[in-house]
This record gives sequence, structure tokens and C-alpha cells, in this order.
Amino acid sequence: MKVWVVLDLTEWTRDVIGVFATRDAAIRAIERTSSWEFSIEQWNVEAA
Repeated sequence: MKVWVVLDLTEWTRDVIGVFATRDAAIRAIERTSSWEFSIEQWNVEAA
């Protein structure tokens, strides 16, 4: 399964803000954040 992950980037860390089923949902989350530096990545995950 593929998910979209929004990360808050700092000089030393990459903190997960959220995990979303669609890219559009991830972009909407980015628009609501006050972070200056962020990344959106597509990750492949497997169900346990």
C-alpha cells in the first residue's frame, strides 16, 4: 500500500506530521501547518 507522509524538517530531525491516503490530503495538511520547512514523500507500507 502506498501512503503520503508529511515531514517537518529541522536541521537535525525529520518529524512526521501525518500520514495520508492521498496526495491531496497531504497537501491540505501542509497548507495548515506553520512549519517553514517540510517535505512530502510517498512511502510503501505493508500491513502486519
